[in-house]
Amino acid sequence: MATAPLRLEPAPTVGTSCGHATTPDAFVLLTDVMGRLQWANRSYSSHFGPAVEGDSIEAALGLEPTSTGAKSLAEWMERQHSAERVDRSPVWEGVLECRGSDGRSHTLHCEFERRNGRNASTTGFAVTLTEEPTLENSAELRAVALDNLGEGVVLLRGDGTIVDCNRAAEEILGTKRDVLLSLNAFDSHWNVSDLHGKRLAVDQRPAYDVITNGRSHRNLIVGFQTPDRGRRWISESAEPWRSRSGEVIGVISSFSDVTEAFQIQNRLEVVVDGAGLGTWDWNVMTGHCAFNDQWGRMLGYEPSEITQHVSSWERLVHPDDLPAALAAVRSHLSGESSSYRSEHRLRRRDGSWTWILDTGRIIERSFDGQALRVAGVHVDINANKELEAQLREAHERYQAATDGTSDGLFDIEVDTGRFWLSERGWRLLGHAGAGPEGPLGLDLVRRAIHGDDFEALRASIKEHGQAGTPFGGDVRIRSNLGEYRWFRVQGSSRPSPSGGIRLSGTVQDVHVRRTAEEQRDRNFQQSLDLLCLADYECRLRQVNPAWTRVLGWTAQELVGRYISDFLHPDDLARSYVQLGAVIFGKPMVAFECRLRTASGGYRLLSWNGTPDSETWTSFCVVRDVTHAHEQARAMAANAAMLKEAQTAGRIGCWSIDLKSGLVTWTRQVYHLLGVPEAEGPISIERAQAAFPQAEQERLGVLLRSTIARGGAFRAVVNTTNGADGVRFVRGEGRVGVDAKGDVTSVMGTIMDVTAEVEREQALRDAQGQAEAASRAKSEFLANMSHEIRTPLTAIIGFAEILANDKQQALPSDAWLGYADTIRRNGEHLLSLINDILDLSKIEAGQLTTESVALQPRALVDDVLELVAMKALARGNVIRVAWQEATPSYVRSDPVRLRQVLVNIVGNAVKFTEKGRIDVKVGYAESTQRLVIAVADTGIGLTREQLSRLFGAFVQADSGTTRRFGGTGLGLRISRRLAQMLGGDITVQSEPGVGSTFVVSVMAPAVYVEPRFDEPGSHPGVEPRRFETPSGVFPRQLPLQDVRVLVAEDGPDNLQLITFHLKKAGAIVNPVENGVQAIEAVTADGTLDGKLADIAPYDLVLTDIQMPEMDGFETTRRLRLKGWLGPIIALTASAMAGDRERCLNAGCDAYASKPIDRDELIDVCRRSLVRVGR
Repeated sequence: MATAPLRLEPAPTVGTSCGHATTPDAFVLLTDVMGRLQWANRSYSSHFGPAVEGDSIEAALGLEPTSTGAKSLAEWMERQHSAERVDRSPVWEGVLECRGSDGRSHTLHCEFERRNGRNASTTGFAVTLTEEPTLENSAELRAVALDNLGEGVVLLRGDGTIVDCNRAAEEILGTKRDVLLSLNAFDSHWNVSDLHGKRLAVDQRPAYDVITNGRSHRNLIVGFQTPDRGRRWISESAEPWRSRSGEVIGVISSFSDVTEAFQIQNRLEVVVDGAGLGTWDWNVMTGHCAFNDQWGRMLGYEPSEITQHVSSWERLVHPDDLPAALAAVRSHLSGESSSYRSEHRLRRRDGSWTWILDTGRIIERSFDGQALRVAGVHVDINANKELEAQLREAHERYQAATDGTSDGLFDIEVDTGRFWLSERGWRLLGHAGAGPEGPLGLDLVRRAIHGDDFEALRASIKEHGQAGTPFGGDVRIRSNLGEYRWFRVQGSSRPSPSGGIRLSGTVQDVHVRRTAEEQRDRNFQQSLDLLCLADYECRLRQVNPAWTRVLGWTAQELVGRYISDFLHPDDLARSYVQLGAVIFGKPMVAFECRLRTASGGYRLLSWNGTPDSETWTSFCVVRDVTHAHEQARAMAANAAMLKEAQTAGRIGCWSIDLKSGLVTWTRQVYHLLGVPEAEGPISIERAQAAFPQAEQERLGVLLRSTIARGGAFRAVVNTTNGADGVRFVRGEGRVGVDAKGDVTSVMGTIMDVTAEVEREQALRDAQGQAEAASRAKSEFLANMSHEIRTPLTAIIGFAEILANDKQQALPSDAWLGYADTIRRNGEHLLSLINDILDLSKIEAGQLTTESVALQPRALVDDVLELVAMKALARGNVIRVAWQEATPSYVRSDPVRLRQVLVNIVGNAVKFTEKGRIDVKVGYAESTQRLVIAVADTGIGLTREQLSRLFGAFVQADSGTTRRFGGTGLGLRISRRLAQMLGGDITVQSEPGVGSTFVVSVMAPAVYVEPRFDEPGSHPGVEPRRFETPSGVFPRQLPLQDVRVLVAEDGPDNLQLITFHLKKAGAIVNPVENGVQAIEAVTADGTLDGKLADIAPYDLVLTDIQMPEMDGFETTRRLRLKGWLGPIIALTASAMAGDRERCLNAGCDAYASKPIDRDELIDVCRRSLVRVGR
C-alpha cells in the first residue's frame, strides 16, 4: 500500500481532554473510525520517522496487539468506547501490552477519545500513547546515581530473576554484576535466615511477599551465605515496582550491611542477659512476640512456659495497670510519642507482683508508615519502687518535719553586718512579725542576749567559725515582752562572697526543755531512787545523794569507779551482759543485782537504763528493792502456806464475773464439787449443776438477794458429787463493785464441812438420844424408886414386926416366913443394884471379861435349873435341843455368858404364860461361835418396840413394867456383854405369837483333860453337893479354930461378918479401922512397932474404904512389916479395876459387899489352903 508522509504542523483541531497531548514523550495520533492514521505529532516523527497516512496504528508503531482480544487496535478502541461505563467520561485510559516486530515487549499507556466531526473525514479517534518504562530499559535509572549509593539495590522480576544491581550490591553480596544477573534471588544457595538463625522458605522472604501481596517491608534483618560460605547480615527493605496502572511488575530491594552491628547486638544480648534484662520483639501484624529467656525468668517462669505472643504479656499485667500500659502502646504506635515507656506490675509465677519498667520503639514500618515491628526491654524495678516508696516516705517525713518546725533561721555576714532572721525567729523573740534586717536587726538581737551568755556564744563562734566547724550553745534572750527565755543557737560558718565569714543556722526555743532540765537536776538531787549516769565502760559518771543514803558510799567514792567494783560476785556475769547491752543501745528494764554497801553488806537493786547513742552513756534509775523482795518472799511463803492450808483444810476460792458470766475456781473447788479441772473455766450454769436441784434453787435465791442488797453471805450446801466423801460444803462470799458502785462480781471461799455437819448432826442425834435417855432415865428412876422402895418396904416392915415381937408372941413359922420375906426382898434389891452397877461399868468401859475353858452343856443346865421353878410356876414347858457338833469345851467367860443366858431365858419365862420355851444350842465351826437360840410363845413385840428394845432404861412400855416388873437394863447389859464376848444378840418377834432371841459369842473349841482330885475341877461348872444323913459322920466346921482379924468401920457389917465367921468355927477379933488392925499384929501394940514373933492371927479381912487408914494403905504397911499371911479385901465398890487394885496392893483375895455367907467362907477357906493351912 502506498504511503504518504503526514503533516506535522499544524495539528488538526482535536479534543483537548487527553492528558498527554502536550507531553513531549507522548505519541499523539489521529485516526479515522477504521483506525487508519491521519495525523501524528513531532514526538512520533522523532522516534519512528515520518508517518505514512492511511497506515494502521499497529503498522505506524510497529506493534502487534497481544492482549486485547481484538483483530486490530481500532476495533479494540471502538469496542472500549461502545462499552457501558459508569463514569461516562469521554476519555478512556488503559494499558496495552504489545510485542514489537523485534520481539521486545512494550507496555503502552493509552488514552483516547472519540472525534465526532462534521463529515466522515473528521470523524474518528484521537489517540495518545505513552510507553511505560520496563525493566529492560533501566539504563536511565542506573544513570541517575545508583552506583553512588551506599546501600545495595537489586531489581527483581516477578519470578525472582535479578535484572540489575548497583556497585554497593556487588560489594555487599560479594558477587560481580554479570554473575548476579544470571542468578535468581529465590535460589536455595543463598541460605537465607531470620535474625534468630532460622532458615526462611521462599514464601517467607520479603521479596516474595512484595510480589505476591504488594506489601512493602522495611529494615528486616536477614542473613545469607556469601560465596566464600561466610555469613553476612543485612537490613533489607523491599518495595514493589509498579506499572503506571499500579500493577506489581517487580521488586526493588535495597539493603545495607549490618553484620558488624548484628555481632554487636549479639554481644549486647549477652550483656542484656547478664544484666537480667528481658527483651521482646513484637510483630504488630501477627501478634507474635519473641521474648528472651530472661523475660520469663525474671517472673519465675521457664522459657517453655511463656507463649511467644503479645497476649502472654497482656495476661500478666496487673488489671489496674493494663489500661495505662495499653494507652502508652497506642500512643507510640500512633506517633504521639517517640518511644514506648510504661511502669507497671506483672504477676510472678508464685502469684506475687513485681514492678517492671517496659520501654521500646518501632523498628520496622510498612511503605505507608504503619508500624510492623516493635522491640524493647523489660527492667525489674521492684527494688527501685520500694526505694522510691522509702524515699517518698522519708521526703514526706522531712516535709512534715520542716512544715512543723518551730525553729527560726538566721544568716549573718560578719564583715558587712548583713543580718537576716526568719519571721518565725522574730516571733520566737516576741515580735508580731518580721523585724529589721541588716546591722539594725543584728544590734537589736545582740543587745537582747543575756550578758553572761553572749561572751560564751561569741567565743564559740570565734573558735569554730574560723575552723569551719559547727558552733552553738544555749543562751538567754530577752523577748520583746521583757522576759528572758532560753534559746539554743546552732550554726556553721562558710566564706561569704565578700571574702569574710558567713554564719547560718537555727534558733530554737528550748526554754521549756531547759526549765525541765533544771527541774530534772533538782529531781536528780532530791529523788528517793538511786539515779546515775554511766559511760560505755560501765563507770559511774554522776550519782545523786540517794546512793549515799542507800549504800553508804559518798559521791567521791562512787564517781569514776566501775559498777562491777560493787557487784556481788555471783551477779558479775549476768550484770556484765545487761550493763553492756544498754550501752550499745538496748534499754534495760527491771534488771536486778546486788551491790555492796559501805558497811560490807549487800542491797538488792532494780535497774532501768536508757541509752544515749550520741554520748555513749546511759541514764539509769535504780531502786532499792531489798525490802520489797523480802516482803515478796514472805508473801510467797504466806501464799504457799495459804495454798497448803487450803489444801489441808480443803478450802477453795471462787469468783463470778457478772458481766461475762465466767466462773473462776481454784483447784480445791473442782475437787470439792467433783468437777473435772479439764472443764474449766466454766459458766454459771455448769457451776450450778454441781449441786442438787433443790440446792441450786436455794443458791440462786441467795446470790440474787446478795447482789441486790450487796454485802456478804454464808451458806452450807449439800453436794452429791464431791470427791473423797465430800457431802457438805460451806460457801462464803461478798460482792465486788466498780468505781461507780455497781456490783460487777461475786467472790468468796468454799470449804469442806462434811465432818462438821455430820458432827453437828451426830451431836443433835446424841442430844436427842441423850434427851430420850434422860427421859428414859427419869422413867427408870421412877421405876427404880418403885423397885427399890417395894423390897425396902417389905424389909423394913417385916424387920419392925420382928423387932417389936419382944415377947416372941408370933409363932415360929411366922418368924421364919417373915425372915424369908426379908431375905427374898434383900436378894431382889441386891440383884437390882448389881444390874445398875454392871451397866455403869459397861458404859464406862471398865467391865472386863476373861477367857477360860467351860462346858456349854453344864452352863446351860445350870441356867435352866435356876429358872425351872419359876417356869413351872407360870405353867411353861422348857425344852432343850443340842447340835451334835457342839464341842464339849469352849473358851469364853462363864460368868458373863451365864449372866446373859439367865437374862434371856428369864425374860422368856417372865413374858410367857402357859406356853413353851425352846432352847437350841449349836456351834458355827467356820466362825468358832457358840450360838444359843431361845424361842418362846409369849406376848411378842411390835416393830416399834423392837427398834428401841436394847436401849438403856427402856422397856417395851410402861404397861409392861407395871405388869412384869424389871428395870429395863437386862437386855442392854446382855447385848453389851455378848458384844464384849465377840458376838451379839439378835431378835425376831411377832406380837401375840412370841419372840426368838439368838445369842452368839466367840468360843473357840478347846480340849481339857478331866481331873477329879479336887472339887470343881471342871471350870465353869458348879460342883454337885451331896448331903449325908445326919449323925453318920461328925460335921467339921469350915473355919474351925482359925484366928481372924476383921477391920471394918461399919458396926452392922462388922457384927454380921463376925457372926458368919464364928458360925463357921473361926476365932474373930474385930477392929474399926486400919490403924487398929496394924496395932493388933505388932509386938508392942503400936502403929510403928514390929510384928510379933508369933503371929497372933491366921487371916486378915480388911474393908477398903475406912477412915484414918483405908484398906490399900493397911495392906501395904502389913506387907512392908513382913506379914505373910492371907489378906482378903472387902469392898462395896463396884467400879472396874477394884479387884486389880486390891491384888496389886498385896491382897490375896477379893470379896464384895453385900456379904454372901457361903462366898465369904469359901474365899477364906481357899486363901488358907494356898498358904498351907
